[in-house]
Amino acid sequence: NAKYEVMKTYYYAISDLSVGGRCTCHGHGEYCSKSACECEHNTAGKNCERCLDMFNDLPWQEATVENPFVCQECECNGLASRCVFDQEVFDESGGVSGGVCVGCRANTA
Repeated sequence: NAKYEVMKTYYYAISDLSVGGRCTCHGHGEYCSKSACECEHNTAGKNCERCLDMFNDLPWQEATVENPFVCQECECNGLASRCVFDQEVFDESGGVSGGVCVGCRANTA
């Protein structure tokens, strides 16, 4: 086919290539701004990869369609500015609570 033979001699170039990206928010954010997730469910970090400082009573988990795995606030009675998750404490509580308050005030622990 003569038309096919002529088409084989054409060369094509890409003059403008734009590559887009998206955030990986682990199901904890629907939108990105400046390559960072707008986190929900009491999560934080560029990709919502951790819980906020006072929301570590349960282990962080990636959200699913069935369960958003919202980070839960620690019970520090307003006497600490952050808490950390402790797997051993969580296991000892029977999977109910694993938050350990850090920097408690008013002589509390």
